[in-house]
Amino acid sequence: MQIAELSGELPGPGRFGAALAQTVAGVVDTIAEADFPGAALMSLDALIGVGSWSVYQRFADAPPRLYLSASNGIPDTTRDCFSIYHAGLYRRDATFDSLTGAATATGTGTRTFVTRVRASEIGPREHRERIYESHGMVDRMSVLSCDAHGGMLAVNLYRHEHQGFYSNADCRAFQQIAGPVLAAVRRHVKLTAAPSPVVQDGRFDSWLSRHCPALTEREKEVCVRLLHGMSYDGIASDLGLSVSTVKTYRMRAFERMGIHFRSELFSLYAGQYTSPVAFERY
Repeated sequence: MQIAELSGELPGPGRFGAALAQTVAGVVDTIAEADFPGAALMSLDALIGVGSWSVYQRFADAPPRLYLSASNGIPDTTRDCFSIYHAGLYRRDATFDSLTGAATATGTGTRTFVTRVRASEIGPREHRERIYESHGMVDRMSVLSCDAHGGMLAVNLYRHEHQGFYSNADCRAFQQIAGPVLAAVRRHVKLTAAPSPVVQDGRFDSWLSRHCPALTEREKEVCVRLLHGMSYDGIASDLGLSVSTVKTYRMRAFERMGIHFRSELFSLYAGQYTSPVAFERY
């Protein structure tokens, strides 16, 4: 597998040829549009030849979440592939372990990598056969944003049998636009992710703002979902965070409110808070 780490700086205008700039513009122009998955894929395909792509989030301690996917000129099996992956293969996918491990070792912030791996290098065998070989995928380039908690946002570009492998020129071109493409995808996901009923219900949010103005937005988002009875896995999926990150926000929020247990949060909201004697700890 080929790996290159991106710096925090995006390529300047002088480093973009006309084709690269046109590709980035094509991706950016359709942010938040309903046809973003297909339109952005066509822009990428015109530059480096991409048969399909997927954008999903992996977590250290929860199932992955697919944000978007599409195919160009071939039957679209991207969601079928992700369903297979989500059903359990993700637990045995060690492809990204060295990268998420490197980000975790850093302790703070995120690290961004561009990788290229051929289907023949994918392991274990079941993963390679059920997803790649069964669906005619032969090559994958990715831009990956890995966080310090072991999570990762992956933008994967696939080549299929009729297209052959990516060339070295394709890899160099993608490395130059990977940063802007990742930024565009992040923006699209943020603007278009379907709001949950929890987000639309402002009762708990308003109360938390009054009760403890020191809470950050993330801390309030986690507490709102706790008050709605959501599990940590559910909150992680809803907010695009890892379970460990959700628990970190919960701990910080509870410290600000002077409580320790989820049960106390419920009691505070109900106006019947008493000293914790035998609350169940979550």
